[in-house]
Amino acid sequence: IILNGNSLSMNTNGTLLINWLLDSSQLPRRYKLLAKRFTSSLAQLCCHKLAAVTVFKVINQSIDPEASRLLLTALIDEQSSFMEEILSKFAFLVFP
Repeated sequence: IILNGNSLSMNTNGTLLINWLLDSSQLPRRYKLLAKRFTSSLAQLCCHKLAAVTVFKVINQSIDPEASRLLLTALIDEQSSFMEEILSKFAFLVFP
């Protein structure tokens, strides 16, 4: 599940698997393992409806603060363009 976390988080059934892993599994460091996987394509995940919820879930949890820190650092890091990419994708949306 963790190895395919990026693609699973953008699929309805895959999101169920990831939520099961995060909520019910007793795998140690599961949040950190998933956060490391998410950092490679964070901008794409943050702009996807299903995946954004999972990214938020990993950031908002308190079980593994290092996983939260890893994703937040990747978002805010000045050397990466994740934040600019996310904001540029939402700049052209029209809300009713």
